[in-house]
This record gives sequence, C-alpha cells and structure tokens, in this order.
Amino acid sequence: MQHQIPGKSRHERPIDAYFIGSGRIRVLINGAHHANEWITSMILRRYLLDYVNQNVQLCAVPQVNPDGVALVTGKATKEETDAARRIALQYPHIPFPFGWKSNLSGVDLNLNYPAGWEKAVEIKAASGVSSPAPRDYPGPYPLSEPETQTMVSLTDSFDPHMTISFHTQGMEIYYRYKDMEPECSRLIARQAADASGYLIADVPDVSGHAGYKDWFILSRNRPGLTVEAGIGENPLEIAQFEEVYSSCRLLIDAAIDSLCRQL
Repeated sequence: MQHQIPGKSRHERPIDAYFIGSGRIRVLINGAHHANEWITSMILRRYLLDYVNQNVQLCAVPQVNPDGVALVTGKATKEETDAARRIALQYPHIPFPFGWKSNLSGVDLNLNYPAGWEKAVEIKAASGVSSPAPRDYPGPYPLSEPETQTMVSLTDSFDPHMTISFHTQGMEIYYRYKDMEPECSRLIARQAADASGYLIADVPDVSGHAGYKDWFILSRNRPGLTVEAGIGENPLEIAQFEEVYSSCRLLIDAAIDSLCRQL
C-alpha cells in the first residue's frame, strides 16, 4: 500500500490518499466530505485492510474534510472551535458541533463542485443559506476550497473508471446526475444494492447538484456512486460500525466486480 498527501485542508491538515492493487482498472473511493459523517472515514480505512482484489487499482481518500471532522470529534483547536461557533450562532436550529457538515470555512464541500453549482446556490439561498454555515453553503464559487481542489486534482491524475462516495445515512445508493446515466451505471448500482441490502434511489432535487459524484459523472461520463451508509441520526453511533462496515464492504466488492465484468 502506498500513502500520498495530494493536498491539505484550509487549516493545513493533510488529506490522505492510499493506493493499493494494480492493473488497468482504477477505482476511487472517498469518505467524510461531511464533518458529522466521519464514520465513513473509518469504513474506508478498514476496507483498505481487507481489500483483496489486487488486479484493480484502488485509491481511497478516507477523510476529504479533516478540519470539519476534527471539530465534530472534539479535536479542533480552541481558536478553530470558537470561529466555527460564531458561524453556528447564526443557525441556532442546528446542534453544535454535531450538526456541522461543512469545513471550517463554513462551506459544504459536497456542494462546491462545478456541476450545477449555480443551481445549488439558488436552492440553498431559497432555504435561507447564502453565507458560511454549518451546512448547505456552496461557497463563493466552484472549487473555492482546497479540499475540493485536491479531490479534482487527484481525480484528474488517477483517472478512475468509477468512483464511490460515502456519506451517511439512509442505506441508499445514487448513481445518476440529473438525467445523465453513464453506461453500466444502473447495472453496477443494482448489483451493489443486491449485495448490501441497500436501495437504489434518486437524489432529491434540493440535494442533486454540485456534489463530487455529480461532477465526476458530468466531466467523465463514467459510473459514479454516492452511498448513504447506515441509518439513524448523524453522526451515527459507533456501536453501528461493524454492521455498517459489513454492508459497505459487500457493496464496494460487488460494485468493483460488476465494473470489471463490463470493462
């Protein structure tokens, strides 16, 4: 396994990327775009230890948003926490810090990609979010954040045939961006769903723009999945980890196997 640091967060925390396997087929998996969904970083780190398909190159980015995760897990500095709290005070209905999804600039990273970003801005402004917030602020412009810039740069260099982005919660799989459905996507999603017990679903329009999966499908026309792992309230209880991990491992394995059969 190889370890690289393709970029750093707004507050200079490393964004780790791990590479394992070989062969012509490449798959990129990522987790923790959202701070209070940090359990997904544990899922990906565990999966790296269990990965057995050495004929496929796997790149894993367990924690896209290390600053936000540090806040929610109590590892941020006092200065960082105080700055985030000042943002959160404008949104008293969102529990602090456990309702925090954004990075420490108050940008929702999974709304910061150039795929319908303007539409995301319009939708979120209509719901009352047009400036830095614990969640739902798409940022001042697409790819304004070093975290999303890192993901785009890494994707460009690794050039994956498929990506899988892990979020929580809902036990659902999304595989389309608007009406775009890359070849084999539906079959891959179906086999991943059958293996894991998750459901295939359409993303609600209020959340269906400017995400990493959206950008990948739009820019590459290749299969990109978003997985809403587990069920409950974010952040998911750590007691769920083994059960959630088991279903996610089956899901990833099935998606990769399905991709390999199509290419």
